[in-house]
Amino acid sequence: MQDVELYIEIGKNVRRRRKEQILTQEALAESVESSSQYISRIERGQVGPSLEFLYKLATALDCPVYSLIPASYPAKTQYFPAEVTYRISSCSEWKKQFLTDYISWFLQQPDPSEK
Repeated sequence: MQDVELYIEIGKNVRRRRKEQILTQEALAESVESSSQYISRIERGQVGPSLEFLYKLATALDCPVYSLIPASYPAKTQYFPAEVTYRISSCSEWKKQFLTDYISWFLQQPDPSEK
């Protein structure tokens, strides 16, 4: 799973706390010795701050670090129905590799609807 969902949730929490403290991104960036561009990227979920940086943010925002981190990991979006996932999970490694290769090949084929 990609961490994008987690980064987005952290960013929302940072933005919420910053606004509660009536701070601009520039003021927050200055207090944590960073740039406003980096704060903006965090708030938009484009980057995940390090644990050390989260502690700096928490100190600057006068809040516990755990208030910046979601209580649970964001739910993973499931791309395949449960039945397909179940069937693949019981396959041998050879079959899983075959399916992966086939899907890669299939996705390279021209789409008949695009002709």
